[in-house]
Amino acid sequence: MLELSYSSRLTPDFKHPCTFFLQNLAFVDICYTSAITPKMLQSFTEENNLISFWGCVIQFLVYATFATSDCYLLAIMAMDRYVAICKPLQYPMIMSQTVYIQLVAGSYIMGSINASVHTSFTFSLSFCKSKINHFFCDGPPILALSWSNIDINIILDIVFVGFNLTFNGLAIIFSQIYIMVTILKMSSTAGRKKILLHMCLPPDSNKLLNFGKYNRNISWS
Repeated sequence: MLELSYSSRLTPDFKHPCTFFLQNLAFVDICYTSAITPKMLQSFTEENNLISFWGCVIQFLVYATFATSDCYLLAIMAMDRYVAICKPLQYPMIMSQTVYIQLVAGSYIMGSINASVHTSFTFSLSFCKSKINHFFCDGPPILALSWSNIDINIILDIVFVGFNLTFNGLAIIFSQIYIMVTILKMSSTAGRKKILLHMCLPPDSNKLLNFGKYNRNISWS
């Protein structure tokens, strides 16, 4: 509900990019949770918690693609708010339709590259077991089953995950810092409150979605 109120109160020039970002964020959230949740719920009702090898590959690929895209979309939305608040007169030119479509497309491309690299290197390993000590096909539990050398996989994890978290995290942090500085410089108290209410409240999707520490053995067949 907060996302809808957040976007509906904006003027048309500010509204279209925001709505477009929120639509894609909702789509991405649905996709990466759908890659895990149905199988996890099925495991609660079935004695044999099995997934095919290729099913595991697809689950890993889909989750990694959309989870990475989600991070970039959140960073893009943070930058969008920065431009809207700190450079409102230039906003229509900076955040044109071509630009915000390219930004969203870029987030999907980064997600696809990240997921493809991790999936290809992870499932090219040789495995000595088929039982994953986790509730879905995640990277570290899968690597723990391999008797191959996983040094390259660990390096890729550090490089890719480190870059994604650092880049997107810094984009979000610095954009919020600049927004707060801009707001504090305003002489009008009413103007500050209006911007804080209409622009700076993060959407519910900014909350980190954690699946918790639940562990349940899953085996591929």
